[in-house]
Amino acid sequence: MREYFRDGKPVYHSTDLRNYLICPMMMKLGREIELEPNTAMRGGLLLEGYVFGFKEDQKELEGRKRENTLNKLKERAEILKPYFKDGKPFQRIEHDFGDYILTGEVDYLAKDRMFDLKKTGKIKTWLNKNKNGMLQAVYYNLINFHNTGEILPFRYVIDADDVGFIRIIDVEVTEDDLKVVHEKIEEMHNTLFYETSDNCFNTPYGTCDYLNNCEIQEKIKNTTVKWSEL
Repeated sequence: MREYFRDGKPVYHSTDLRNYLICPMMMKLGREIELEPNTAMRGGLLLEGYVFGFKEDQKELEGRKRENTLNKLKERAEILKPYFKDGKPFQRIEHDFGDYILTGEVDYLAKDRMFDLKKTGKIKTWLNKNKNGMLQAVYYNLINFHNTGEILPFRYVIDADDVGFIRIIDVEVTEDDLKVVHEKIEEMHNTLFYETSDNCFNTPYGTCDYLNNCEIQEKIKNTTVKWSEL
């Protein structure tokens, strides 16, 4: 389970900030409710395990997946392995900012670059991403910059099911990017009222996973619409 508090301080992860930027209430609920990995997430965790080695229970992750599916993932893993050299997988980085702690786990950390391995069903999802959609690149570099004074190049290695090829996306992170993200983290940390956004059914990832636990659900249930207003 993720760590959310330590020594009286909140511990923030990149997903906290991602959720906050979509909807502050989504961030709050995400820290209160532990969701089980969905099918897509389990596929991504399996691919990471076959590439880097398993940090979680391999048998539990493989579960009831068909042997053919597992073999395809293993084949893709062998193709992906050469993309990661001279570094270590699953490296925990963090920095104590005084009032809170930022933490994260870099999929693969080399001396001169950070890597994140992604599995996606449709490459179009990644072709349409802007810097906000690649928040990890800035978030991890914010931690690294405060620890070392360096900004490292960040590379996404993306394995796409629909096209069957690997796409490399390099993200150039600047000090201005770090400043903007740090300001957003400060805003998130100082937020007292977790308001709901108006995009519950249209987040970048589809319908919000926490909708059934959110106060806006009651508003939806109790809405009365007059025929004359339609």
